Amino acid sequence: MTWSTAIKGEINTSADKLIAAVEHGRVKLLSEVESFKVKRVKQLKVMTQGVEQHVAALESLLQYSETLLSSAIACDVTRSVNSLHSRLKELIMFDIISDVASSLLSVNVNYVISICSDSTNQALVA
Repeated sequence: MTWSTAIKGEINTSADKLIAAVEHGRVKLLSEVESFKVKRVKQLKVMTQGVEQHVAALESLLQYSETLLSSAIACDVTRSVNSLHSRLKELIMFDIISDVASSLLSVNVNYVISICSDSTNQALVA
């Protein structure tokens, strides 16, 4: 075997190691991105359900108020004010807008390529 064949073999071996390291990094990063996506989608579904429940409660309260005002006499309205007030206080306690806003903070993902050397001073990509 000539010295050029030995050098070519070393070059190919080093290149194969780098390719394997890059491929491993790629697979790991893609897996992390998919995991983050699944987690975020679940989080969004939970928030969507919360918002839908809040909207349903608001619609129910509005319908109750309209029914009360249109079909009741003054003394019925007066008696129902406490109930209506309690339901409003309950809805106000759940500040759905700030909950959603705080949960949907922007996400920054940074990918940085780093090159280091192993014990034989061969460059490795991570």
